[in-house]
Amino acid sequence: MKEKIDIYLDHNVMCDYFSRKEENIINKVKILKKKVEFSYSPAHIEEIANIKKSNLSSEEIMDLITHNIDGIIEITDYYEYLPGEKIFSKLEDPWLCLYRVLKDYDKTTTYAEFLHQKLFQERFEVREKYIIENIGNINPHDLFENTNVKNALLAFCKNDTDEIIKLKDHNNLHKKLLYSIDNLICFLELIGFYSDRLNQYRSNLHDISHLIYASKADYFVSGDKKTRYKATAIYSFLNIQTNVIDKDEFVNLKI
Repeated sequence: MKEKIDIYLDHNVMCDYFSRKEENIINKVKILKKKVEFSYSPAHIEEIANIKKSNLSSEEIMDLITHNIDGIIEITDYYEYLPGEKIFSKLEDPWLCLYRVLKDYDKTTTYAEFLHQKLFQERFEVREKYIIENIGNINPHDLFENTNVKNALLAFCKNDTDEIIKLKDHNNLHKKLLYSIDNLICFLELIGFYSDRLNQYRSNLHDISHLIYASKADYFVSGDKKTRYKATAIYSFLNIQTNVIDKDEFVNLKI
């Protein structure tokens, strides 16, 4: 039996905490820390590492990175989700995670963003044959039960029903979750379900990472409607039990 409930905050919610602009978020985190475990992941650290690409001075970049890392420590008490055969939790200083991210930044994060931008462009070029009219009217919990969506998914999988089975058969294994969530995010972009703009390829890539890590948690809190709806649809399809909630639901959460 689990000793504590796990809550995973999307990076935008973390930033609300870092900025001290939303007292209700800060107060709720402080109250819940007595009862729940908040965790960060490499996805958060990769987003913080992107500060390096800003036009700020070196000193300002270091100050902002330090402020964000301090905020993560304050929220999570060093608890981190990490990839293994399955996603697991351990205590680790986020500065160590940042060191790993920055050490191979150009080989990993920058290259991954380059590939994702290329794939994103290719999706935009073919999406017209996948777009489903009025898809935003479908409840995300029921999205993959919709006939038009089922037909589009089959076409996306090149009419191979075994591929659909492969998408659903993840067993909470990290590599399989990566494969499934990456492809399903791509599919939702193609059919126009709360899709991102072409210049949002980087945030789309980080969404994939956050959805993978958040699948271990009891609650995934996001301030972004598109992220929430895509997460809800994908988790429902994959039978992942993580509850996806917005910031107001988080503030009013009773545990």
